[in-house]
Amino acid sequence: MFHRMTGGRALLAGLAFLCWSVMPVVAACPGAGARLIVEGDGTVIDTESGLMWKRCVQGKSGAHCSEGKAETFRWVEALNETRSEAFARFDGWRLPKIEELQSLVESCLAGPAIDPIAFPNAAATEIWSASANLDYATDAMALDFAAGEPVVGSRDDAKQVRLVRIRP
Repeated sequence: MFHRMTGGRALLAGLAFLCWSVMPVVAACPGAGARLIVEGDGTVIDTESGLMWKRCVQGKSGAHCSEGKAETFRWVEALNETRSEAFARFDGWRLPKIEELQSLVESCLAGPAIDPIAFPNAAATEIWSASANLDYATDAMALDFAAGEPVVGSRDDAKQVRLVRIRP
């Protein structure tokens, strides 16, 4: 189809196809994002919980979290990753509790079940929480953003990390 068009129409059709194929259409949940404020420093403020989130997972950066590569950590490494983290002029970053991660789930979205405006290029993957599994000392809790559900994983599993802190 592209090769049959001529002049500006071909260019416009090509650009429309490119935008459509690279930028998926996202239908927002009713009220989605109303409580999340995207700051210009790479953070997101949750006005309901009083938490400040890093917009990108560890290893990724940029306005759309498209630079770099998402890093994965075993659970103890993830806990240690937060000890020296300073970002956007703030310290005190930490691994979130499972309940805090669950507050980010947008139940009307899947793959990933997280606000794509506040958290762009988020993967439909498991993110570590600071919550240990009280039943098994070798396990910890993570949130599976493919389904928006908490899961139990071995502390030796490699998972992504999204850091949080108390809003100043």
